[in-house]
Amino acid sequence: MRSILKSMKLQTKLLQNLRIRYKHWSVSWLR
Repeated sequence: MRSILKSMKLQTKLLQNLRIRYKHWSVSWLR
């Protein structure tokens, strides 16, 4: 169970990172 929770947390972290990166990229591209 703990390992599953850990993996889920990691996944959310990665997703957040991707979203932030995409946001930055889109902003820089629009400018």
